[in-house]
Amino acid sequence: MHWCRPERVNLDHSPPEWDEQPEWFITICCASPGKNQLCLGKIGPRLLQAAAFYHERRIWHTELFLLMPDHLHALISLPSHSKLADVIGRWKQWTTNRVGVLWQKNFFDHRLRSYPSANAKFKYIEQNPVRAGLVKEAKDWPYVFRGSHRP
Repeated sequence: MHWCRPERVNLDHSPPEWDEQPEWFITICCASPGKNQLCLGKIGPRLLQAAAFYHERRIWHTELFLLMPDHLHALISLPSHSKLADVIGRWKQWTTNRVGVLWQKNFFDHRLRSYPSANAKFKYIEQNPVRAGLVKEAKDWPYVFRGSHRP
């Protein structure tokens, strides 16, 4: 039996013109899945600092940015003049050059279209370390940056 892998297609990440500042659910995976590469002594804090730097400089607005051992999840929005793929690409390149993390090519994104959807993704991200058995309660996970509070 012959198996084919579908060809990877680069999708247009541009939101429609009427959506001036959409919020995105982002997942970025490490090049070598299955081993802890992000939640380590010096690496995790530096990645969170880089996320906070982008937030403070208004390159993106971060609601939640959470590291897992081999991937990260974030809820971000961008200024209307920015392109999602460019911003994520620059962040990944900087963290590769300065922190040494090797990322998979591209990333997963989902544009959030409603408050209930955004709230569900927030809870999903927040509970990820709990579901993985890394902590008993989400509040105990140290590898998280919160740019703004969601009730």
